[in-house]
Amino acid sequence: MMTMNELDEVISKCLLQKLSKNVEQSENHVEYKLREDMLASQFNTILKYINDESESEIAPDMLSQLLILDLELQSIGPWFCELSKECSEKLNNLFENLYTFKLSTVLQHLDVDDAQLVFDICFEDLHTKLTLEDFKKYPALHDVYCSIVQHIPEYNVVINPMKIMPICLLLIDDYIVNNKLKGLKSCLIILKCLTAQNFQGGNYYEVIYGSLNKITLDKEIDVTKLTLECLLQLMKILPPEIKVKKLDDIFKRGLDQINTEANLYRKAAWFNFTTNLIEMQGVNCVDQKILKSILCDNIDMCCNEAVGEILLSDVLECLETWIKYCWCIWRFSSDQKILSTLLKLLYVSSGDEQKASKIRIVIITLVCLCTKEEQRIIYKNIEDATQQINKPEFVSSLEIIKNSVCI
Repeated sequence: MMTMNELDEVISKCLLQKLSKNVEQSENHVEYKLREDMLASQFNTILKYINDESESEIAPDMLSQLLILDLELQSIGPWFCELSKECSEKLNNLFENLYTFKLSTVLQHLDVDDAQLVFDICFEDLHTKLTLEDFKKYPALHDVYCSIVQHIPEYNVVINPMKIMPICLLLIDDYIVNNKLKGLKSCLIILKCLTAQNFQGGNYYEVIYGSLNKITLDKEIDVTKLTLECLLQLMKILPPEIKVKKLDDIFKRGLDQINTEANLYRKAAWFNFTTNLIEMQGVNCVDQKILKSILCDNIDMCCNEAVGEILLSDVLECLETWIKYCWCIWRFSSDQKILSTLLKLLYVSSGDEQKASKIRIVIITLVCLCTKEEQRIIYKNIEDATQQINKPEFVSSLEIIKNSVCI
């Protein structure tokens, strides 16, 4: 009969061994073939042990080893082979026959205490190998980590961010885009499972914030979108005593990014992010008066049809949200440029009634924030304009705006 130590040794042999050099430094590593040979000679021993011990309960540390092995066998990369797929299928079929569930879903089926033990041991083992120095030498374990994290909401476990997030932060900090995306997706899943209580007694949120903040400069649009999603989720769960300052910091960072960003898709993502921050901060955003100037400049850019197709929806949504919370600082005397730019946008958009309707609503809202005297001035200007402009759709829009003005 095989001992637990002997089984542990066999499982270790069937795992992809540490690469002698980083995964991206070669297309074919000798360890890939060595693992395939090891599966051919050793894997059936694992199946025999599990079958022989079917009447006994498998220890949590052994379950964690088997789970890591199974998920690694399923991981896709140049190390993957048909034999690894076959081994995973055999392992899961055996488990399903013996225990009514597949090994890959073990964390969803164990009772609370055992699930927590297996969960914790898995992450301890993964973090032992996926260190700053060596995580590029265990490429298959990246997918193992992401696979376990992917289903965290389904586990009945307590999450300690300090114990499960270091690997996703390593992936986020990597220069390989695919690794960044894996890390960000895992980070987002974990953050959605956390609350402010998870950061009590420590400031690990600063480590997370630092990693996310650093890659806001990354130019890949998918990286940008996921990073901003993670930042928003982090803002939601920060301890109340530091949330206001962090929100203010990232809000200013967002405005700087919008101001300097040349890529329209990234600019749109940052506008969407800013809209969400305004929803979170509410009236506290009135201090950032530069936002009015930024909105005005980008509305003007959207008068170009090609730019507007990408940017307009997010810019208008941001303006609408700003009005919702910060209307109190709207002044016709100092902010009428926004109004005139919106009218310019309305003029070039008159052929698209859906777009024109949305723009009209924003214009009417801003006009209604003006004093009675200012509204009379606007009314008179619109009345004069409708007599001189030879564009029926635009004139019709102006009439709708004029009829909404209280004089």
